[in-house]
Order: sequence, then structure tokens, then C-alpha cells
Amino acid sequence: MRKTLAVLLIALIMTTMFPITQIHAATKTAAAYLADGNKLLSQNKYQDSIKAFDSALKLNSKYTEAYVGKGRAQYGLGAYEDSVKSLDKAVSLNKKYAPAFYYKGLALLELDKLPECISAYNIAITLNPKYAEAYNDKGFALEFSEKYDEALAAYNTAIKLNSKLIGAYINKAAILLTHYKKFNDANVAIDAALKLSVSNASALYIKGEILQELNNHTLAITYYDKAIKANSQAPIYYYNLGYSQFALKKYSEAVVNISKAIELYPKGLTPNTDSYYYRGLAYKNIGKYDLAIKDLNKAAQINPSYLDTIKGTIDNSKYNNVFLDMELSIPKEWSLSNLDLQTLIKVLTNMDNIEIPELYLPVIASKFPVGSTVAANPAFMLILQNLSAYPELKAGRDYLPLILTIISQQRAYKYDSNFEKVTIDSVSFDVLRCRTEEGSVMIYQNLYATVYRGHAICFALTFTNETELPELESILQTVKFKK
Repeated sequence: MRKTLAVLLIALIMTTMFPITQIHAATKTAAAYLADGNKLLSQNKYQDSIKAFDSALKLNSKYTEAYVGKGRAQYGLGAYEDSVKSLDKAVSLNKKYAPAFYYKGLALLELDKLPECISAYNIAITLNPKYAEAYNDKGFALEFSEKYDEALAAYNTAIKLNSKLIGAYINKAAILLTHYKKFNDANVAIDAALKLSVSNASALYIKGEILQELNNHTLAITYYDKAIKANSQAPIYYYNLGYSQFALKKYSEAVVNISKAIELYPKGLTPNTDSYYYRGLAYKNIGKYDLAIKDLNKAAQINPSYLDTIKGTIDNSKYNNVFLDMELSIPKEWSLSNLDLQTLIKVLTNMDNIEIPELYLPVIASKFPVGSTVAANPAFMLILQNLSAYPELKAGRDYLPLILTIISQQRAYKYDSNFEKVTIDSVSFDVLRCRTEEGSVMIYQNLYATVYRGHAICFALTFTNETELPELESILQTVKFKK
């Protein structure tokens, strides 16, 4: 009786000092913690899963699977260096455990260590020749290494090993689309992916890209909309949707979706230049020129080639400006100068290091090359300037005094105080006729200016004899503004 009572007292003391839940916890096995960790990992609860895997490792410090699970959770958190360390520990414990090498390859890819990444996948494949996922991700690494044929072969092997591995079909379609430009083959691959899952965001997006390349923008939009419904946080989906809307001249809708793409782009990273470029052009096409020029300038800051949209280009003696929708032709026998802006300003002003914001001289043409020994050499110049810094300048007559200030730095100009008005292809220009002397030679300069889409457009016709003027005016007659 006493012994029984003593046992009961001990039991009572134990349950009082150590709650039942703690007793259960103390008896939990490493395998149970591993199962908990894997479950939490599948729910993307990475921090909690790491705690579970660490608990397993406290009970069994040589638990390979727990290190692999921990490495996967660290990968999910973006802690790629830590992930590699955990997976290296798993490899040191079991050099024949293929998943450890596979997941290590994933982390190494994120660290841009492509040779080491491919090596890890190769070991995983050697240990398990039917490891379809390893072939698929090896293909991705090979593609990043620009080994496209090997990458495509890896994707095909992955599909052969596992005909339901949707990622392999998506990757195969993407490489056929972007590198090989085999749109029909890419379409076959992506349709196979969509048979496996009609709501896979990546597959829907790639399908949209293929249709976009085939100029079927209407159907492409349908797939981009579905991709966004499946994943509303991918900026590239919105950008491509906006691009197809732009191609269909749905400019307001394009602005909305490209703006969403820019908004979603990760902070600290610069959105792709095309986002600003096409949103800028869309703004232009709906008449929001101030917003258009801001975007086009942003695009040009990232990629200087986009500056041509603002300043225009010359091809085969024909000048074209996308932003202004303006073109003109220079006589084919005339000489085009590539004199840079700062050098020309120095010539005109005799001053160094003078900065004039967003002023461009896209056309400097003369009948004969500059410096030729000829009696007369009429010249034609196009001056463009963004006037966002000069909101008070509303018309050509407001801008012409600014040009006079620049060119009068070197020599005095005389001019008629009254502006003339002329129309060039339905656009109104103010005209100022100037003259100056260089030795015994009188130099005339007729300046035609207007303010158009937030920009000053100024044509400068320079000559020494009235007989040269008709040829210069014939260039003005080629000026066209697309409506």
C-alpha cells in the first residue's frame, strides 16, 4: 500500500513539474521533426521549417535529409550561400545522395556559379540517371551559359524521362522561341505544357509570347490576361500585355498595363528600357507629350540608342523623327556633317563648357563639305530643344530670341524686329531674318521656329547670296508632319 502510494506521489510530482505536452515533445523523434519540416517547407513556411530541421539535427547530427531540407528552406528565403553550406554538409555525410547535389545546383545557379552548378547537376544525374528534374534544371544552366544545343538536348531528355514534367516543356518552348526562333515547334511544346495544366502562369505567358511573335496580338492578349489571373505579381506579364495593346493601337490600355509593370518591378532595380520606351510612345499617341518625353528620356538614360526617338535619325539623306512624327529630305548630293553639339556651340559662342539642356542638332547639311574652297556654300540646320525647362515659351517667336542669344555670342547680328508667319505642312512657324558680316562677306540666316509637342523646332537657312535661297527653301518644302 505504501509502495503504491509512493509511486502515485512520484507520478503526481512528475506531471506537475513536467507538463504532458513537454513529455511528448521530449519523446519526439528526428524523423518526426523531418516530416514536420518537409510539411512546413511545402507550405513555403521557410523559417518554421528550418526550426524543425534544426530540431531533427539536434537529435541526429548526421541526418542527411534534414540538411537537405534545411538547404531547400534557405534557398526559399534567398539565402543561397547558406543553402550551399547546408547542402555541402549533406554531401559530406552521403556522397551518393542525388537530391543533395540537385538542390545544391539550384542554389549555385542563383549565385551565378554556372560551371559549379552544372557540375552538381551532372553528379546528381550520374547517381540517378533517371533524374528528370536534374536534366531540366541542367538545361536551364546550359542555356544561361549560351550552350543552346546542349540545353535543348537536356530538356528533351527530361521530357523523355518524365512526360508530365511541365517545367521541361515550358523551358523547351522558351528556348525554341527566343534562341532558335522556331515558333511552330515552340507552340507544340507549350501546348503540351498547357495540356498538363491549363492554368500554369509561365506556360500561358510563353504561349502569349509565341502568338506575339506571330503578330497575333489579339490572341496573345487573351493568354497574357490568363497568365496575370494566375500570377498577378509578374511585371513582365503586364509589359507584354501592354506591348500587344500598343501594337493594336490601344494606347490608353497599353499605358495602364506598362505602368503596372514598372510599379511591380523590384525596388532598387531598373525596369527594362522598353517599358519606358513604349509607354512614352503610347503617351505620345494619346497626346500626352510632356509625359511621353519624360519616359523617352528615361529610356535614353538607360539605353542611349533610344535618344534617336527624340532627336531623330538620317537614312539615305532622309531625316525621320518618331516623337515629332516629322520627316524631311536633304538633296542626295549635299554633305552631311557629324559635328558634335558641344563643338558647334563652341564655334557659335566662342565659349567652352556651355551646357544647353536637351538641345539637339540632328541635321547639319551643306551643299559642299565644310571647309571647301567655293564661292558659296548654302547650309541647312535643324535645331530641336525640349522646352520642359522653359514653360514660358509657347510659340516660335518666344524661342527665336533664345537662339539669337546663342549665335550672337561670337558676332553681332542684325535682324528685322517684326516676325513673319509661314505655314509648313499645316504647322505655323515664326520667321526671323538675320544678317551678319564676316570680313567683306554678308551672311544671311533665316530662322523658322515653332513650338510643337513641347519642343522647339527651328530650321536655320544660311546663305551669302539670294540666288542660294530657293535651293534651301526646297528642303523646307519636303518637311512633313504625320497627322
